[in-house]
Amino acid sequence: MKKLTIVVAVFLSFFSSISFSNELLAGKKVSHSWTENTFPKEWPTPTFETFICDNSTLIWNNTTDINNISFGVEAYTAVELAPNVLQVSWKESPETTNYGIIWTLDFNNMTIKGVLVNIDPKRNFVVAGKFTFEEAIAKPNLKTCN
Repeated sequence: MKKLTIVVAVFLSFFSSISFSNELLAGKKVSHSWTENTFPKEWPTPTFETFICDNSTLIWNNTTDINNISFGVEAYTAVELAPNVLQVSWKESPETTNYGIIWTLDFNNMTIKGVLVNIDPKRNFVVAGKFTFEEAIAKPNLKTCN
């Protein structure tokens, strides 16, 4: 019976972490640049504005070239890894990019680390940088939740 209680407690803890993570993110905007990365040197430093619409949908805007902004609407999952540390992940559509994105947001020092999958056919990219986290307010030329 003791083992069952532990398993149930861990199971419930996991799902309460997901719920907490999603509630923390919903209605917010994450802005960041991948200032540390394993991209080819000739690539510009990517910058993004990501609007977290609700507990399951986000919209990212690639603002690297302000004259050529791209965006995507994605279903995401968020999990609290430790106090004030969230992991956010999503898989983009195979019909468009087929990328896999994994972020780790550390609210203790406002750093973001990640792994970008399927951008290059031979390797994944490891990325890091700083981020800001604020209320999601619409900006001109950006795709937002509304």
